[in-house]
Amino acid sequence: MNCVCAIFLTFAVVFVSSDVHIANDNYFLERVKRDATDCGYGMNQTIRSILDGTLGSGKTWNCSLEQEASVVVQECLTDNGGLNNSTLKLTYTNSNNLTSDEILIQNTVGITVASQSISVEALTIGCSSASCDSRVDLLCIYQ
Repeated sequence: MNCVCAIFLTFAVVFVSSDVHIANDNYFLERVKRDATDCGYGMNQTIRSILDGTLGSGKTWNCSLEQEASVVVQECLTDNGGLNNSTLKLTYTNSNNLTSDEILIQNTVGITVASQSISVEALTIGCSSASCDSRVDLLCIYQ
């Protein structure tokens, strides 16, 4: 009778450990899914999809790089804010007072052409845009 109880106790401990492992896996997968769709730095999902298919093609979107790009591009500087060479900055004239998203959607072809200048060795990318007076700036950082 003592042996039967010991086996049952061991089974219960293993079962609880498995539940914890599954919960941790689900947390990780949900976090990756959330990070892949929205970093929380103001990038519109439509624009993010355009950038993923052009500038980010074959690369992983990096929320930290998106955040860094967001901080710099919001300053509306005429350069890349002193960041290293792993940046791409595009500037579009906004004479019709469109939103930055509307400007970027209209210029998808230009963004596609510009994507050819990004290093083929780059594995990750993060971008952000800002309306700056009569222009819209798009800044992408890649590693």
